[in-house]
Amino acid sequence: MGAKERAYLPHAVVEVTTDCNLRYKHCYNWWKREGEAPPARGSFGKVFRLLEWLISHTTAEQVVFSGGEPTLCERFEELALHAKVNGLRVTVITNGNGPGRVYEALARMGVDLLEFSVLSARAATHDGITGAAGSWERTTRELRLALERGVEVVPVTVVTALNADGVGECLEMLCGMGVRRVMVNRYNVGGEGLRQVRSLSPDAATLRRVFREVDDLAGRLGLDVVSGVCTPHCLLDPEEYPHVCFGSCGTEAYRRPLTFDVEGNVRMCNHSPRVMGNVYRQPLEEILFSDYACSWESGRAAFCEECGRWERSRGGCRAAAEQVGGTLRDADPVTRELSLKPFNC
Repeated sequence: MGAKERAYLPHAVVEVTTDCNLRYKHCYNWWKREGEAPPARGSFGKVFRLLEWLISHTTAEQVVFSGGEPTLCERFEELALHAKVNGLRVTVITNGNGPGRVYEALARMGVDLLEFSVLSARAATHDGITGAAGSWERTTRELRLALERGVEVVPVTVVTALNADGVGECLEMLCGMGVRRVMVNRYNVGGEGLRQVRSLSPDAATLRRVFREVDDLAGRLGLDVVSGVCTPHCLLDPEEYPHVCFGSCGTEAYRRPLTFDVEGNVRMCNHSPRVMGNVYRQPLEEILFSDYACSWESGRAAFCEECGRWERSRGGCRAAAEQVGGTLRDADPVTRELSLKPFNC
């Protein structure tokens, strides 16, 4: 198939496995919701087939390997290498507790980015959230080794009520290790986290205090800080945190983290439980411009009808609304949990 015939796609998130060796209290994977059956189990053959489809049928330039824990996927090093050899930029989202040989292999092949989950500067806090003793030690060890091997690293910290008081300390630790880029995300309702929303959710005042501290550290330490979870502006107003780059739910399908599972099913993002279509059974353009997909751009959350920030805020993470049984007419469930009011300006 010629390049002109390939479907336009700038990047793809590929969920290579549902297996995970940790038990994050805040895990957002939709199949962790109560009553859900896990999707089809990953395998080398299924992921290889999907990679081949992406390479030959789309213009994708980047692939993000996710899970579960992607480094547990069968022959994962070969899959990452296949992507690299075919010209794709490769990012791996990992908990840092995968096999050491896999991280070493990823460094040797020149993987473009490793995202490590680091939840605290304190082992006890981190391990308490992951549900696995020793996970902090393994994560920080692999992160240090990746830096020594010249791999670009972005640690990811998720702010919950369990670690909010130590987020600044965590960023200072990471900076001391040589990290220059960090992602700080607020806890996003979904998956396993639905079982304990109250205990995981920091209140609005706490979250704003944490992000003021993060903003101050970013300015003083020269850190490049991104908050990747779409957040309603009535909770966190980006204008109050000039040193933090806030992500938003883009209106165009191609700007979203389009997510593919091993069976070829496509979802709007890795937080959404809604399958839009399957690349082995229908054209990608048909999936991305379906009525459902277009409703992400045209539909407005009822909570935000009078909001003066809609075009920028867009109701926060509306995939989270889907996770709690809502629709795209519902705003991010955090607006209800924290009793927020629409932002008017």
